[in-house]
Amino acid sequence: KQKSLQAGVRNEFTIGKSKLNILYNYNNIDRLYTDDSVKSRNGYDTYSSGGYKAKEHFIDAFAHMPLNKIVKLTVGADIRFTSTEQLYISLPAWSPPVPLDTNMNQQSLYAAVSINTKGGFNLEAGSRVNFHSEYGSHEVFNINPSYLINKKIKVFANLSSAYRTPSLYQLFSEYGNKYLKPEAAITAEGGVQYYSSDNNFTGRAVGFSRSVKDVIFFYYNSSTFTSQYINQDKQKDYGFELEASYKVIKNVTAKAFYTYVSGEITTKKAG
Repeated sequence: KQKSLQAGVRNEFTIGKSKLNILYNYNNIDRLYTDDSVKSRNGYDTYSSGGYKAKEHFIDAFAHMPLNKIVKLTVGADIRFTSTEQLYISLPAWSPPVPLDTNMNQQSLYAAVSINTKGGFNLEAGSRVNFHSEYGSHEVFNINPSYLINKKIKVFANLSSAYRTPSLYQLFSEYGNKYLKPEAAITAEGGVQYYSSDNNFTGRAVGFSRSVKDVIFFYYNSSTFTSQYINQDKQKDYGFELEASYKVIKNVTAKAFYTYVSGEITTKKAG
């Protein structure tokens, strides 16, 4: 059974040529897993019940500021508070149930600059630093240059980093591991886009490569009969995308897409 509640509010203020945005989001979720079926017994438990409750408050404030005719700056900060209550019970009881009540928080600072010249060159670059109560500080970045030739052909590239923190369930549930590291990734892509002079046709081709380390994996130890989440895998993906759009008649547009993705996962076992 699952119940969830989400609510939010957003305000935008204009200060001269600049705009200030303030957002607040609230998320509440309540999940209950119950297994009392005789058909799904795993040889160890005849009954199990896991309750997971979590709340999150998210506040974000950012400002858009035009520095001149071609350069725009965005700066912002956000705060995230997360708390959870969890309780797992199984029969026969291998150990007394231990309720969990914990919380985490994260503060972030970020900035981005965009440059749009009349000659066709454009650049977007940004960075963010996150301060997490469990994982310390992590930085991510993004840089995206492009060049528009004769208003018909756009050549572009993008290099960015990202990371994903473990969920509260992966950290603190009966399968949790509080020593998990965040997954971290680097993505590079480049491509070309074509616009017809009458704007009825546009085509786009993009190639990309992504590398991820410390991929979170659900691990079962056949010697100790225990299961938990661990950082085990490395993942590399690459491929390309083709996209075309054609305006057949007024109010009717046909689109076609093709994507090819390949890659590999490297798993570390026994050292």
